[in-house]
Amino acid sequence: MQEWGEFADIRYIPEELQTQITIGIYDRKSLLVGELKDDSKDSSYEAMGLGTYSNSASTISSCVSPLEKEWNVREIPKSASFYRR
Repeated sequence: MQEWGEFADIRYIPEELQTQITIGIYDRKSLLVGELKDDSKDSSYEAMGLGTYSNSASTISSCVSPLEKEWNVREIPKSASFYRR
């Protein structure tokens, strides 16, 4: 654990516990999350580990919100440079 200021602690996940996931959100009505288990496989069916599907509005909203914030953080500098011309 590494301390960062007085407001947050940063903790790193051990490499053996790290996973790669894909999040698909479709029209804010359904959510599919899949874990990549073995990237060396030829088909996505064999490569995929655990997966979760949800059509719960609260579950989808909890995933959309952080992604939207990240999207906005990345887009604001681009739009600001457009107006500086």
